[in-house]
Amino acid sequence: MLQRLSTLFALVLLGACAQPSVTPAPTQPPPVREVAEAVAEHARAYTVLQEQSLLKVFVMRGGPLSRFGHNHIIGGAVLSGRLALAEDLSQSAFSLSVDVHSLEVDRPQWRSTGGEDFASTPSDDDIAGTRDNMLGPRVLDASQYPKITIQSAGILGELPEFSVLARISLKDKTRSLPVPVRVRQTGGHLIAEGEFTLNQSEFGIEPFSILLGAISVQDELRVQYRIVAQALQ
Repeated sequence: MLQRLSTLFALVLLGACAQPSVTPAPTQPPPVREVAEAVAEHARAYTVLQEQSLLKVFVMRGGPLSRFGHNHIIGGAVLSGRLALAEDLSQSAFSLSVDVHSLEVDRPQWRSTGGEDFASTPSDDDIAGTRDNMLGPRVLDASQYPKITIQSAGILGELPEFSVLARISLKDKTRSLPVPVRVRQTGGHLIAEGEFTLNQSEFGIEPFSILLGAISVQDELRVQYRIVAQALQ
């Protein structure tokens, strides 16, 4: 009996040695496609016209007492950067940044066109408090991280509608997200528009809440953008 147990133990041990546990290597993010590299390979270069471009982020309320809070729209003419459009679209590139300090909250015209979710009218104090919280250390921490950067890490599809893999760096976190794009070209200008969602928690941000979560901000944000860029000579 003892001999049989010893033989069984030996077989189990040999089997464990023959099939070692392997820990998968961490997935490496795809490399960024640099605008300068694309331009050097004969892509057409564009510069973003900041005052004609627009970013809007829709922040929705949550929690059991959400009716006492407001949904908010955050954004503005805060996008800058460069784009490179290649004949082979997959070889195109972009590098954008968002000026965090310039973000606005609840322009009246944004709310008036936002539908019934934005039919309420936040007070000036509500708007100022929302902006202070947004720029503070718990959310965007604008004093330490004044810019959000967005770079191209891949492009799939063909003009005029395609998808880009956008490398977004927000605070000290970087994530790659698929972003749909619609592009129009008029003369020497390029107009790119689209909408996507992201979760604050993916970037290490705990959604704002008060009263033990009775009034809170939903984790998911809806992002709309319109980028107007001019060709460089």
